[in-house]
Amino acid sequence: ERPFVCGHCGRGFTWRESLELHLRGHHPPERSHPCPECGRAFRNRGHLRLHRRAHSGHRPFACARCGRAF
Repeated sequence: ERPFVCGHCGRGFTWRESLELHLRGHHPPERSHPCPECGRAFRNRGHLRLHRRAHSGHRPFACARCGRAF
């Protein structure tokens, strides 16, 4: 019995973990958050927000010892 079925290709798995590994390897999640400046796409908005700092040069964190920003 293979109760865990891939919704993309129909392949069945005995274990949920096996289905999850299959999905990660064969059917990666959509990257639905594109950068308006370069077009690179990300899976979630947070990663896009971090990426956009590369274009703006914004470095919101500073080291308390040396003052270097990152």
